[in-house]
Amino acid sequence: MKLNTQEALIAYLFIFPTLFVIFVINFYPLFRTLYLSLFRKVVGAEEVFIGFKNYITLFTSDTFWMVILVTVLFTGLSVALKMLLGLFVALVINRPSKLRGILRSVVLLPWAIPIYVSAYVWVWLYNPQLGLFNLLTEALGLGTFYWLQDYPMMGVVLSYVWRTYPFVALALLAGLQSIKQELYESASIDGATPLKTFRYVTLPHLKSLILILVTLQILWSFGEFVTIWILTAGGPGNATKTIPIYIFELAFTSQDLGLASALSIVALPIFLMLIIMVIRFIRE
Repeated sequence: MKLNTQEALIAYLFIFPTLFVIFVINFYPLFRTLYLSLFRKVVGAEEVFIGFKNYITLFTSDTFWMVILVTVLFTGLSVALKMLLGLFVALVINRPSKLRGILRSVVLLPWAIPIYVSAYVWVWLYNPQLGLFNLLTEALGLGTFYWLQDYPMMGVVLSYVWRTYPFVALALLAGLQSIKQELYESASIDGATPLKTFRYVTLPHLKSLILILVTLQILWSFGEFVTIWILTAGGPGNATKTIPIYIFELAFTSQDLGLASALSIVALPIFLMLIIMVIRFIRE
């Protein structure tokens, strides 16, 4: 039924407060950050307008480019591993089994653990003296490894992927269960191998879901802070210093809110370009 002008106006008036709150919550921080990026804003001092000098400082800094590279590397590795591991686990627990319910609960466990608890568990696992990983390597005669010092990127990526892949696995499991069984039966009658069945039946039906999941995983991986901060705090050196870590250091260690704001603004187009490139790659 089509609304008349008065009814439509009343409807818009009812939803206006909600839309206004959403607008303020989402756009005020962005505009405020853009404003601060044009000033020298140090905690305890007056704001001084400096135009684009904060951006020039960033673009002429070696640390900035290293941070961009580390962020892209961390995001790329995390998203790729989460999608591959999530798809593999989804395929395994989608098979008929009496243990299907138990397997789902086990898969969901890392996602249910609070992020801080998960990060500190991995700190213990990587500990050179008491960690489980070194106990295993020493038992195998491989010696002691300083995981977070020698392999910091691998260390934070594995920890982060372990905690977050269950979301991907369960989402893909739901996608697999939505595919009609008749399609698999038809493929079997036509003599399709399991690999061809996966390529021409399963994957096309999951394509839209995979695009959504990849977009979400890029968003979450790009903005990950807690896991990296607890495990390495961005070190050693700048080996795991991502954009969120660098923003935190600029804002709360150096107390340079202007430079931190400029970095936040610069991060936005980088994030959008990363998503566009990945989505185009998947579609092709």
